[in-house]
Amino acid sequence: MAALGASMEVTIRCYADFLGINVKSIGVELSAQMNSQGFFGTGEGVRSGFPAISATVKIVSDEQSEAISQLLTIAERCCPVLDNIRHPTEVALSFDLVKPSEV
Repeated sequence: MAALGASMEVTIRCYADFLGINVKSIGVELSAQMNSQGFFGTGEGVRSGFPAISATVKIVSDEQSEAISQLLTIAERCCPVLDNIRHPTEVALSFDLVKPSEV
């Protein structure tokens, strides 16, 4: 969830600067509930992830609400992490085991 919040903040900041919209600060508050049975693998058919995530974006700005609304619309469309969460994304996992003596 931290990646989502950070990505939304960066996306909003980038587009605010690009569009010349004055933004003093941006914060993203995220919340979600997780079923621990999925996380620990004890509930058959229970997802290990969040069934839903809520995000509240707080922007401190002297701009009109229309300009801020435009930023949020752009962020919903262009935020890369939000896009990955909303759409199935193929992820290839691999690992490298390194012994402490090799570090």
